[in-house]
Amino acid sequence: MKKVANIFLVNVLQYFKNRAVFSSYIDDNEIMSILRLLSEKVPEWIKFINNDGGTILKVDHEMDANEIFRIFQNKREEEKTKKEIG
Repeated sequence: MKKVANIFLVNVLQYFKNRAVFSSYIDDNEIMSILRLLSEKVPEWIKFINNDGGTILKVDHEMDANEIFRIFQNKREEEKTKKEIG
């Protein structure tokens, strides 16, 4: 069985706001931009789910950082190749 976390997006944003390291350098819009980019590039790991109670962020805890970075890098290389060709 896969280990996933379903977290309300509002709680994720509050988590970052409560961390002094983040709160002085990054705002909600920047956090959302990063999360959207990650969900576009690595949907196997993180995705947004619409819910009546609010947007949920679904995160696959079984994927390790190396796998996430590998997928991210492969997609960046694919996009670069498409731009060069087209």
